[in-house]
Amino acid sequence: MEMLWAVLSMLGMIALMIAIFAGAYYVTRFLGSRYGAPGVSGGKIRVLDQAATGKEERLLIVRVADKVYLLAAGPAGTTKLDELDPALFPDTPVQPAAGADNFLQVLQTAIHRQHSGTAGGNTAT
Repeated sequence: MEMLWAVLSMLGMIALMIAIFAGAYYVTRFLGSRYGAPGVSGGKIRVLDQAATGKEERLLIVRVADKVYLLAAGPAGTTKLDELDPALFPDTPVQPAAGADNFLQVLQTAIHRQHSGTAGGNTAT
């Protein structure tokens, strides 16, 4: 009976860990799409890059149709600082580096290794 409780406890912990990882994955996807990461398209307007300059202030590089602007955004509003050369900001989306995996791929690989018994050691990929 004690062995059964130990097995059920271990299975419960594994299920909880999987639920936490899956929840973290979906929450980051939701927040990323909601609050707009750099390069996220919104039709004719695209935020190409952004940087925080203070607690509530940001510098934004924004493409509107065929023009690129440097904007300052803060609690008081948004101000156009300069118009930039569009040739410096190509309209092609940035592709992830070769070999870069997303969270789901890494999780699936770890689960596969766990089931095949190769977890715990360093393996070259």
